[in-house]
Amino acid sequence: MREASWVSRLKKCAVGLLVGLLLIWGNSDYLAARPVQEVNADQAMRSVGSQSWYDKSTDSFAIPSPGEVSDNEIRSEGWAYKPKATQATGNTAPPAARPGGGWAGINADAITGVIMVLIIILVIGAFAALAYFALRNYIPAPKQIVVPKKFEVDVAKVEDLPFEVSKPTHSNPLDEAEALMRAGRLREAIIYLYGYQLLALDQARKIDLQRGKTNRMYVRELQKYTRLKEILTTTMLIFEDAYFGQHEIGLEQFKTAWDLVDEFHHLAASNEPQASPARSATGRLAQA
Repeated sequence: MREASWVSRLKKCAVGLLVGLLLIWGNSDYLAARPVQEVNADQAMRSVGSQSWYDKSTDSFAIPSPGEVSDNEIRSEGWAYKPKATQATGNTAPPAARPGGGWAGINADAITGVIMVLIIILVIGAFAALAYFALRNYIPAPKQIVVPKKFEVDVAKVEDLPFEVSKPTHSNPLDEAEALMRAGRLREAIIYLYGYQLLALDQARKIDLQRGKTNRMYVRELQKYTRLKEILTTTMLIFEDAYFGQHEIGLEQFKTAWDLVDEFHHLAASNEPQASPARSATGRLAQA
């Protein structure tokens, strides 16, 4: 309904502009004409002169002689029109601008040409606008994937993770990982980050989270999602160093996994197979 209203308004504006321009075009000769001179009745009567209106010999009315009759100079045709003689110079001089300035001094052909150009431009613009509004609904929009800020995971499935975690203080494991990271407890933060990724992949139906499965099993389930598999593997290797190896995690090592969270969300929300970016794989990644 809103698009129809815009199209209706556009049609009305185009029709109004065309009608106005056609009216101006039709009256261009009138605008270019010389101003009409006023005729004074008293002056016309005085031009007759002092003549006798009575003939004594016939005792009747005598028709006065009006003298030489001259036509108005602005007449271009009619009973007393005589064209002015022009000198044959071989070159036709351009017509002088009419007195009064403004529209009166503009050539009618020039006005007509300008108006025709404006009409053509307006008609083309109106057709282009109408074509756009009529076809824009059929133009396919670029494919977009909704990227959630984070997955609302099922915390009840935390028991199915292939490792044990303490009870978090936040409802979402990703929030817990971020809080621990800001507190400098990176070893605990990577555990919650890896747990969040497994829960999110199960929520997105990329893996089937079940008790008894190993980390390598979940990695193999992402076989057709190459890039997603690499991201999970990166987090998993750091997790294993922290959880099983009891090693401290440095900030740069933790950021290797944390900086991939946005890309992880993007890929986990997509159902299309993903290719891995061109880069050399590490030995540990190949083993996964």
